[in-house]
Amino acid sequence: MKRVVLLFVSIVLLFVLNGCGLSVRAVADVKLPPTTSVEIYNVNQALPENIERIGSVTIDDTGFTADRRGTYDACMSRLRSEAMKMGGDVVGIVVLNTPDRHSTIYRMVADVYRYK
Repeated sequence: MKRVVLLFVSIVLLFVLNGCGLSVRAVADVKLPPTTSVEIYNVNQALPENIERIGSVTIDDTGFTADRRGTYDACMSRLRSEAMKMGGDVVGIVVLNTPDRHSTIYRMVADVYRYK
């Protein structure tokens, strides 16, 4: 009986820990080497003119993000990291949703660009 309870608790704990993160989806249109720095432009900021889009990054809720990974700074850091992996130089945030009664984290959609 103790083994069954231990197995049940382990399975529940596994599901809870896997669901406690951000859902990050990065889609690269072009395969480029990683970069070392990225400029981030917010929703209402004008982007530079000499750039081309190379992909997008979406940061969303998994349904149970209960830790500090969903703060504004944590999301921006993850956004910057994903953009650098894609080879981007500039990130333009398209949608920025603040925490509300439906979600406890920041959610965002951003386009990743590189300089021409």
